[in-house]
Amino acid sequence: MKIQDLILFENDRWLAVNKPSGISSEGFDESIESQTQQYFQPKKLKKGYPKVINRLDRPTSGIILLAKKKQALRLFQKEFADRKVEKHYLAIVEDNPPPLPKADTLMHGHNRTNDRRKAIITPDIQDYQVMAKLWYRELAAIPHFRIYQIRLFTGRFHQIRAQFAFLQRPVRNDILYGAEQETDEPIIGLHAWKLVCTDPQDDKPITLIAPIPKHTLWPTLWQGSRQIDKFKPQ
Repeated sequence: MKIQDLILFENDRWLAVNKPSGISSEGFDESIESQTQQYFQPKKLKKGYPKVINRLDRPTSGIILLAKKKQALRLFQKEFADRKVEKHYLAIVEDNPPPLPKADTLMHGHNRTNDRRKAIITPDIQDYQVMAKLWYRELAAIPHFRIYQIRLFTGRFHQIRAQFAFLQRPVRNDILYGAEQETDEPIIGLHAWKLVCTDPQDDKPITLIAPIPKHTLWPTLWQGSRQIDKFKPQ
């Protein structure tokens, strides 16, 4: 894997990359953050930069932003904290009866297990929980699965994975949340597909789109594409 092949956008303050599944966002020698720092090392950025702005779970693919400068990191973190960034995902989930509405908003209570490894979803928000909210629409139905576009309104731990598992529709190959195991690879059918934000330096709107993974978990027709509106069920 070459970082330069994953870059979706770059300027002198920050960049966006399309993180492959199975790679950590940060914290490890082979993480996206560490590999990006090694790639930019000859350019003499401040030590520890580029630094990850938003994170994805290891088995999730898609858009990650990295700051080249401290000011960009601070301003983007505030933009995410203020929920001014639109985050859209694609998810391929197991298709179990009864059918879900073609489009809907899901709101649940969210908590974590004592070991912090999994999310707990409840139908009602209680005093010790926070709200998990997302919107989805169905894009396609294929044998045994359905594919959804999802917009996150809250960025809770394992939110998409846990909310759909709560509805008995785990994300494909997400064995942590009860999906059937199809591959030993640390990959699930969840992709951070589109991110709409404002460049904090000049307030210009930016839309980033990451190509869909080239992996057997995804329909062949979709793999490598950035578009979703032209696809039909296979």
